[in-house]
Amino acid sequence: MTVAQFLECWLKDYAWANLAPRTAEGYEYIIRRHVIPELGNTILTQLKPDHIQRYYSKKLNSGRYDGSGGLSSCSVRHHHMVLHRAFESAMNWGFLGRNPADAVSPPRRQKSEMRTWNEDDIQRFLNIARDKPYYALFYLALFTGMRRSELLALRWCDVDFVLSQVSVTRTVHHVKNRGLIFRQPKTEKGRRTIALSPSATLMLKEHRNEQVAGRILLGEPLADDDLVFSQLDGKLLLPNTITHAWLN
Repeated sequence: MTVAQFLECWLKDYAWANLAPRTAEGYEYIIRRHVIPELGNTILTQLKPDHIQRYYSKKLNSGRYDGSGGLSSCSVRHHHMVLHRAFESAMNWGFLGRNPADAVSPPRRQKSEMRTWNEDDIQRFLNIARDKPYYALFYLALFTGMRRSELLALRWCDVDFVLSQVSVTRTVHHVKNRGLIFRQPKTEKGRRTIALSPSATLMLKEHRNEQVAGRILLGEPLADDDLVFSQLDGKLLLPNTITHAWLN
């Protein structure tokens, strides 16, 4: 069995079966775009730590001489995590006696300073976004810290206007060639209740009233299990659409 054959098997039988869709999609991209072209033809049992170490070095330095630049140390560390996890499964499945990634040193993490918004930045953004279609979604994201996947999966039955809180019970992901996938949060910590500020509660009430009015025009009443953030007809918003709107 070659490294490529094993990794394809691991993606199908482990990654897509056990991991969150976006995680599995990320693993698949790394393996097919980077790992298999470099290490795929190597016999799995003949893969040595130095093969992997040279792979990391090549990825860091690729494009060094033509100015295009290689991968960041953070990206290569992620490759290391994927390979270590895959070869750990190879050990558990009896294909390898030891994990070759154990003896490999990934590049050191490069620390970067994180810039956060202050109150003026937030207010400036909201003023610009006020007349945009996703204003309510952006507002809730800023004042709750909810992820994009959580916001797009939120239903009106998850919103408690009496106690001013929302319950995060599921996420939605758009996966290439697999469509939209709903699932529960990966951990119990992910399933949580978030308190809403008075302004966020008022904003959601106004957003709901607008949705109710829009549905009346379409002749379709708003139901409790309808999405809080959706297209006019109630269909799910594509995640990348939200990201593009945020960046623009």
